[in-house]
Amino acid sequence: MREGEYSTQEMWQAFQQGTANGKIKLKAAAQTKLNKRCKGITHRPLLYIPPSKEPMAPMHTPMGNGDHFRENVKRELRGADELDGSWLRQVEEVFQDARRIRDLDYKQAEAEQKRLHGLITRKETSISKKREQGAQPVVINRLKRDLDELNQELERHAEESGLGRHCQLRTGSEKLIAAIDSYKKPNSKKPRGQAEYAFTKAIPILGKVSYRKEYGGDKLSHKHGIQLLTQWDKIRAVVYETYDDNPVQRERVKKIMDKSAKLASPLLKMCKLLKSQRKFDAGRIVEVEEAIAEVYLGWTQDYPVQEVFPKLHHLAWHVLDFIRDHGMYGILSEEGFEAVHPKLNKIVHELKPMVDTTQRLERTVSRLMSSLNDSIQRITQEYNLKLASRHSTARPTTYNTTGRSRNHVSGIIFQTGLVGEDDEECLRSGDGKYLIKTEWREVYEFLCHSKVPKSWSRIFEERDDIGNVKKEEAKCC
Repeated sequence: MREGEYSTQEMWQAFQQGTANGKIKLKAAAQTKLNKRCKGITHRPLLYIPPSKEPMAPMHTPMGNGDHFRENVKRELRGADELDGSWLRQVEEVFQDARRIRDLDYKQAEAEQKRLHGLITRKETSISKKREQGAQPVVINRLKRDLDELNQELERHAEESGLGRHCQLRTGSEKLIAAIDSYKKPNSKKPRGQAEYAFTKAIPILGKVSYRKEYGGDKLSHKHGIQLLTQWDKIRAVVYETYDDNPVQRERVKKIMDKSAKLASPLLKMCKLLKSQRKFDAGRIVEVEEAIAEVYLGWTQDYPVQEVFPKLHHLAWHVLDFIRDHGMYGILSEEGFEAVHPKLNKIVHELKPMVDTTQRLERTVSRLMSSLNDSIQRITQEYNLKLASRHSTARPTTYNTTGRSRNHVSGIIFQTGLVGEDDEECLRSGDGKYLIKTEWREVYEFLCHSKVPKSWSRIFEERDDIGNVKKEEAKCC
């Protein structure tokens, strides 16, 4: 029993006082608060978590190791980019220039602009009053001429003093300063340089995988994790091509990716073994033991900064015992019944218009059980095959196309909303509300529109093994 603070005895006493030995029924909020305070006696002791249950499920243990592996490689590449610092220096230069423009003193011009606005407002009020009083048209026309002269003077003053341009440029500066402040924070997910960008972008493009949105957009499923490790050599080759103008930095990045390849190979072997739906004999258990030993050794030797995380501890200390006890591993994962989730979601969506809750639930269960019936599945597959063969022999439908194909070099344009040419001093936003200096363009497009510099995306644009759509996607970080 626990002693001292939060001891079992203290929890029993607190629970008895709060409920009068269990005779008083508390309200929901008070009961929840008491349960948390006395959780040592209100919850079952956490003595044992079966490996087939969350969060150490067979499906999640290899996947968790893969996620940590990618995060460590990404962290080292980010550190290499920050050590080089060429991109961060460019961002800092733009930041200081934008602050200088924001802090320029235009108080005298702003005071004159305010005075002219006041005169215009009073003149417009005077015209309205004269009309209400029924004044002669000659008087109203004279006042209108005075109003036109004031408006012209206002425009002339804004142009000559540069206040109009400065206000728009100051608005653009404030927008860019806010974006840079957010980028400087340690938790910013935008890459710090070429190497981190190339790595994070190569994962979906060359690894042909997609991140899981339910986990913040930076996790992969078990299947995609294995597929990514299979394509690791291609990803490594892409990251090699960064920093072609800096041999020292390029060699530093190359060492990071070479080190990652030493762990990627045994990690792939381990993931495949643990995902296997076959039972384990003595020979396969030895293979699993060797793969786990290689993975653990790779973590400790190549990534000593990484502390032992729960899934690595589970892999090293509990997986083999579980396999020896039960003779299987991957077959006990949740993948079997989780595969039914898309079918269930589809049925729920189809029956959503039904008003009666009971009838809708009964129909949902009936359809789901029918979809899981072997004979019904066989009949459905035969019907789909006949349907597919009928469509394949039919004459294909033709459509009138007047434009270019979507997958054409000129058919996809990455728009950032800036109007102007590179030889101009400033570029105007698409809505005309602010200006951006042309020399700020790369930093502005990167931070405000996630468009990477051309020197970064060229490593994907020069490849022949990806399509034009993927090349355009590579321009966005």
